Amino acid sequence: MIVSDSKRFVFVHVPKTAGKSVSAALQPYAAKGVASDLHIHETISEFYQRVRKQGRKTPFDFRRKSRAKDASAQYADYFSFGFVRNPWARAVSSFGYLRKVDLPETRDLDFDRFIADLDSGAHYLRSILIPRPQIDYFTDYRGDIIVDQIGKYESLADDFASICERIGIGLQLEWRNKSDHGSYVDYFDDAKRLVIERIYARDIEAFGYRFDDAA
Repeated sequence: MIVSDSKRFVFVHVPKTAGKSVSAALQPYAAKGVASDLHIHETISEFYQRVRKQGRKTPFDFRRKSRAKDASAQYADYFSFGFVRNPWARAVSSFGYLRKVDLPETRDLDFDRFIADLDSGAHYLRSILIPRPQIDYFTDYRGDIIVDQIGKYESLADDFASICERIGIGLQLEWRNKSDHGSYVDYFDDAKRLVIERIYARDIEAFGYRFDDAA
């Protein structure tokens, strides 16, 4: 999550969607104290909820009480955006990331076990947010999308350029943390493909993805 008061935007960082590259480009405009490492992958709803809670003061602090009541209203006219990615490609990218993480559960991890662990909801995967559908980052409690623009990893350069034009900045996107794992399609048989299809069904429907879109 990056919030900018000078450029009036909120960037929602979904894991494994080139978020590090986008964050690095936007960081010079980030407001201090609004977000931290604890809130890197905060959803838009969690962000608004946190702002409201942080705005609350004790009942005896009458000078701040009225301001705290609508603590998140200050962001109502900020341009909010984020990026999503083909769920099958994102799963392979997540697997590649986990191969580099020093966890007992990821030692000697192969793709078969990764998919099985994802299917069973293994705790170590939940702790790094991989099983969470991407749509959750952009919706309210009713499931309605409440951000202004959702770009796609597959058209990252063009979508980021249009967002930069909208918020009034000129930036070149530099790729960071890019994985080198070949075509994601080669990792899947029918059974594995259907696991991803089931787990991320809401993403597939919301963003119109198909298995071989980005092959």
